[in-house]
Amino acid sequence: MKYILMLLIFINIAGAQKLILNEPKQSNEQKQLTTLKDYYEYINTMKKTISYGDYSAAMYLGALYAQDINLKDGIKKAKPSVAKKYFRFAFNKGYGFAAFYLSKYENANQALLDLRKALYMKHTTQKVRELLAIRYAEIILNDDELCKNKRAIEIAITDINQISKNSNNPILDFQIAHLYYADKQIDKANKYINSACNNPKATMQLLALCLSDPYLAKKGENEKTMARKKLPNLSDQMYNNSDFNIKNRSK
Repeated sequence: MKYILMLLIFINIAGAQKLILNEPKQSNEQKQLTTLKDYYEYINTMKKTISYGDYSAAMYLGALYAQDINLKDGIKKAKPSVAKKYFRFAFNKGYGFAAFYLSKYENANQALLDLRKALYMKHTTQKVRELLAIRYAEIILNDDELCKNKRAIEIAITDINQISKNSNNPILDFQIAHLYYADKQIDKANKYINSACNNPKATMQLLALCLSDPYLAKKGENEKTMARKKLPNLSDQMYNNSDFNIKNRSK
């Protein structure tokens, strides 16, 4: 019989969080993975689920191995190479969300290839597309070579604009604005930065960036270059402040 289990894994880039295992077939209650026995049983269950053809379980295993797990009877250290293996497996089976995690392990060029492909994978929802598009933009903007590569910037603008058309995401608009600035399309950049910073959905973190954004202050070109490198990873903010934590096995 196929076991249907859901693991709510809250991954914080700066540290590990608790894991909660939900068993909807038995009850609506949730229980924590608190012992090594729980930990290994969960791994075995997910591996069995994969063997039945439900490849989304690889996302859960990737997330499990991506962080340190503090248990009552021991600590399981993160295994990045194993996490990457399962995320890559899920990605190859059409789960675009895996590209977000893979971008933490791969070099910038490989991460961009993965993210571009993931944007239109069959299991990628619109909300996940927005997250991937934001991650795509920040990789371009924060890489010393890519942020000066006009062709890479133009491709990113084309790809990400397709996602933006179907969204009302101020973080996405904020990142598109900075891509346009990097491409010296100032009028379009101003349009998107104003859209982002005046959007009622803008978070306090984003509004703080709007108030201190060097581009809005119209500073010199050298300061713009420095400012681009200081942009935070907004995809991590969006991930941590939303319900992107792996808890819906359809994504």
